[in-house]
Amino acid sequence: MKATSRRKGFFILLFSAMITFSVVGLIFNIKTASLNAKIQQMIIKTDSLRKENKHYELLYTHQTRLSEVKRIAINTLNMTPITHIQYVHITP
Repeated sequence: MKATSRRKGFFILLFSAMITFSVVGLIFNIKTASLNAKIQQMIIKTDSLRKENKHYELLYTHQTRLSEVKRIAINTLNMTPITHIQYVHITP
C-alpha cells in the first residue's frame, strides 16, 4: 500500500511540475510575443527614419553644390559674377 501511495505522490508531483512549467512557459511566450511586436515597430520606424535622413542628405548635397550656390547668388541675391580679378602685389 505504501508503494502505490508513493507512486501516486510521485505522479502528482510530476504532473504539478509539468503544469507549472507549462504555465511559466506560456507566460514567457506571451511576454516575448509583445516584445517582438514592439521590436518590429521600432525596426520599421528606424528604416523610415533612415530613408528620410538619406533624402535630407541628398537635398543638402544638391543645395550646397557650387553651381547651385552660384545660381542662387546670381538669380536670387542679384549678385554679379566675377569677371576679372586684378591682384595687387605689395612689397614689404
